[in-house]
Amino acid sequence: MTNQFHSMKVAASKALTKLVVRALASARSEFEARTSQNVGLKPSAIGKEAASIGKRFMENLHRYFDEISNPVSAHTEAETEKSEDLNQIDNDHLEAMVAMEEMIRQRRLSDIAGMSNFTARLESLLPGICVDETNNPIDPEQIGDCFSEAIKPLGLEARQLLIIFRAFDLSVFGELEAIVAKSNAMLA
Repeated sequence: MTNQFHSMKVAASKALTKLVVRALASARSEFEARTSQNVGLKPSAIGKEAASIGKRFMENLHRYFDEISNPVSAHTEAETEKSEDLNQIDNDHLEAMVAMEEMIRQRRLSDIAGMSNFTARLESLLPGICVDETNNPIDPEQIGDCFSEAIKPLGLEARQLLIIFRAFDLSVFGELEAIVAKSNAMLA
């Protein structure tokens, strides 16, 4: 891989991780507001765990950047493992997962400005690799997966996940076009 690609990977990962930490701070504020209103949500460990979540998120995102040159079969196998685990998820957590999938779908439908240019630039840097939504490291699905995996160790309740996912949608997906624009500028 080129130095240009590596520099873009590091810059995009740092920028997205900052946005993730901002989303977690927003979610923590929401938890505190709801707790003070006696809605029944316990204050979450989000504040204490924000740095760890950010670190896991960045590691997961780096993995997507590093795996972009792997064959599609590796991604397909991972997707198969995910769907097999759905039988063990309660309905509330399934609702939270569906909410994240809907956020991803909405972002894709919104036609993220500059994403097609980013994809073309990646393909020119990685000859022989067809970049699409399944292997683009800054596609909403990959970013959402990185975040979901980063918060999984906390074992949060579904209601907490929904609050966190909404904050993530606003803070991270809401700024994705700016990340794409910066990444395009670095690869241009």
